[in-house]
Amino acid sequence: MLFRSYWIGEDSLPNAGPRHPLIFAKTVWIDRFPVRLADIERVVVRGQLQPLAVSNSNSFREQTSTSVDAVFGSVVAATKRAFDGFAQRKQHASSLPACGLLWQEAVDVCAFFGARLPTEAEWEVAMSVRKPNASQNALSPESGRTSQLGCIGFLGQLQEWTGSGWTDRYWMDNDVHSASPPSSDTKISVRGCLPVGQVASLHCRLAVSRDDASIPRIFRRVWDHPPDSETYSL
Repeated sequence: MLFRSYWIGEDSLPNAGPRHPLIFAKTVWIDRFPVRLADIERVVVRGQLQPLAVSNSNSFREQTSTSVDAVFGSVVAATKRAFDGFAQRKQHASSLPACGLLWQEAVDVCAFFGARLPTEAEWEVAMSVRKPNASQNALSPESGRTSQLGCIGFLGQLQEWTGSGWTDRYWMDNDVHSASPPSSDTKISVRGCLPVGQVASLHCRLAVSRDDASIPRIFRRVWDHPPDSETYSL
């Protein structure tokens, strides 16, 4: 739950400044855990997933297939690869973060649950500051860590889609922290697994096309009102 003033940005990293305070005008609710395979399956079963064709040749998805079964199959396969041996335990696979939807597909999945993708600022605040002596997530020894606000993140392992269009600098003006959908010609800002040299930083940002399928990404949902217990990832 995000509801007050926070400092965001980092002046020492490319495109991550300026460091500045951000005051949330209202409370929002964000997934503690990324959207799971089980969540995607619910959308598929209800016939609400509309797969998109990928445009880049260097893709983990089939170039020509836009069938729901093929796309969901690629998401399952990408998820299992991302989590390696752990995902082979079938009884747990549905609880893994779903890897591999394109940006618009992630937007549509969020909408199914009455939610949206987080802005960069919402993501950064939610994932910042580990709890003292935070234990590692039970998925595997190398998996996510718990943030101060109780969110499980995979910094240094998996990139996350945001709902924010890319800006060359993380400016505090021009309404860049609003939840308004970015224009169709704007690249999307991706967070989470963005190395500076060999070190991943919470503040690093990457501009990618919304139809980029070069690597599988995960995402989480944000609500502008309290979500019901059936949809919220506790």
